[in-house]
Amino acid sequence: MAPKQEPARAVVRIDGRQVRSFLLSRDAEETFETANGSNTVVVRDGKVSITTADCPDHTCIAMGPIDTVNETLVCLPNRLTVLIEGHDDDAPDAVAQ
Repeated sequence: MAPKQEPARAVVRIDGRQVRSFLLSRDAEETFETANGSNTVVVRDGKVSITTADCPDHTCIAMGPIDTVNETLVCLPNRLTVLIEGHDDDAPDAVAQ
């Protein structure tokens, strides 16, 4: 019997500490307050993005949306990351240069 495959989810971390996770199969929206500012994370139609941020350059907003396991959104000024975790048969095990 094959092991049960974990559904893809977006894991939100602040200062490296996991604070929330969202299944990509369910639409959601939440604003996260950090010591340095705030970010709104939106899951919609199987993709996740940062839609608002009070950081100076808004690079984190320009990065999304993402939908593939191991893709990451990062807001460096606010120390927030969003990583897609879960099982993906198409995702590489490793990347070599």
